[in-house]
Amino acid sequence: MISKIVSLGDKIDITVVDKNKNHKNYISQVLEILDEKSLKVATPIEGGKIIPLTVGEEYSICFYSKNSLYKSKFKVKDRSKEDNQHFTLIELLTSLQKHQRRKFYRLNCVLMFQYKKEEKDATWHEGTINDLSGGGLRITSKEKLKVDDLIVCNLSLCSNNKEINLAVEGKVLTANDLYIEKDRKYEYRVQFENIDIEDQEQIIKFIFEEERRQRKKNKV
Repeated sequence: MISKIVSLGDKIDITVVDKNKNHKNYISQVLEILDEKSLKVATPIEGGKIIPLTVGEEYSICFYSKNSLYKSKFKVKDRSKEDNQHFTLIELLTSLQKHQRRKFYRLNCVLMFQYKKEEKDATWHEGTINDLSGGGLRITSKEKLKVDDLIVCNLSLCSNNKEINLAVEGKVLTANDLYIEKDRKYEYRVQFENIDIEDQEQIIKFIFEEERRQRKKNKV
């Protein structure tokens, strides 16, 4: 039963695929459980802009419950607005499939890092990490990359008040153009490749420590 797995306020991750087959993920949350297949969720917002989901279209969704991550597909039934809050009514099309939470949990963040193409004599570039998980990251940069490009990421993370430097290989899964204050940038979704288990655990440890720190900060 979905009501035993999903709770009000749970974070969700909605995947939108555009006409060029690029994948874009948007963060939202569960507002109401209507029945075992129908939910009321907050309409995604990015950069202060509403991201409307098309009525009748199908999307992928991840639920971040207290203990696990669950994936499913859904169809948009309706969109509306109530008390100045935009929401979307969705109908789940598949049963919830449980996934190992630690690897896939995403941390929204703003972290500077360096990267370069996995080529001889490639130049290092600076970028910004916008979200991070044990499986990959979403970044923005002024440098143009292509889908399937292989890159090396230099990550500098602080765990237990100690700085940890990691060099991790990644593969570009999606690429999108962005314009930020008239400045052209690119957004990429990168999946880690051949990552060492110890390095992955270091990243996951950092994510959960940072998540706890942010929660404590928000309570103050």
